[in-house]
Amino acid sequence: MTMFERFTKDARAVVEQAVSEAEASGAARVDTLHLLTAVVDAGHAEEGTGALGLLAAVDVAPADIAGRVVELRRHGGLSNVDRRALRDVGIDVDAIVARVEERHGEGAMAEPTPATGGIRGRRRRIRWHMPFGDGAKRVLQASLRQARDVRDNYIGSEHVLPALAAVPGPAADVLTDAGATPERLRRALLQRRLAA
Repeated sequence: MTMFERFTKDARAVVEQAVSEAEASGAARVDTLHLLTAVVDAGHAEEGTGALGLLAAVDVAPADIAGRVVELRRHGGLSNVDRRALRDVGIDVDAIVARVEERHGEGAMAEPTPATGGIRGRRRRIRWHMPFGDGAKRVLQASLRQARDVRDNYIGSEHVLPALAAVPGPAADVLTDAGATPERLRRALLQRRLAA
């Protein structure tokens, strides 16, 4: 059985929505922020189930995550590690963003997305396959490990969310900054399994 055959209906919806988000924004690849945006979207799962149930268990609102993703995209989608590395060599990302936005308008550095009034409808790429970036691939692989850790024989959005928090990068930064750390999400997932 391949990894994708283990995906539940809601996990497949997350992947499909992440691909749609990437295509609509004109991105070259699906990244971890596309996956995060898709996983916290209430459109594919009932409240209290899957990833949304885990977020509720750690007292994090999906709207907070979505807002943080939009803000991060506005700043070029850089992870905290990337921002620190640039700061260490004398580059102030916030100052650069402020100057660019002063000249070109708010959000000028952001990749257009449906949430920020993206380019859906203006330019549509026709592709046979939208590739996944390295980070997104690592998240999907980590979701299999998350499922195995709690002895589930399927992969649902409730496994993708802690994987997003565990794989270093911008999506993990967003989740951690909101209080949805890998440890808290894993504990919440284990508690749900024990209660079931």
